[in-house]
Amino acid sequence: MCGRGKGTGLLRPRLAEPFAVATHRLGDHHHVCPAGELDVATAPTLERNLSHIQHSDAERVTLDLRRLTFIDSAGLHLLERAHRRSLRKGMRLDVIAGPPAVQRALGLVAIGQRLPFVAAGPAGIAA
Repeated sequence: MCGRGKGTGLLRPRLAEPFAVATHRLGDHHHVCPAGELDVATAPTLERNLSHIQHSDAERVTLDLRRLTFIDSAGLHLLERAHRRSLRKGMRLDVIAGPPAVQRALGLVAIGQRLPFVAAGPAGIAA
């Protein structure tokens, strides 16, 4: 579904990917794929998407972080809120780990230890 973006050539500078959120639904399972930099300017976009899904009839949400290029404290707080919402609603929240820079940021704060990380299946959906 979301997966990793295409790599860039060695001689071509990597341009920042504009922030976007793709969502896919299969029955009661929602797959949410943010891409680009998750920061104070872009976190409200992902927050609206997650909040809408978490207040729907969804029973399972997979948050796929593989296409994030950066996350700041606003993004980390957003993940904490999404995790708490899922616990309150009895909803399953699965998280597919992001690239090393994103995982390092998550490792610096407690939420990184509490998020339910899962492996991505062959089609890019949580296994």
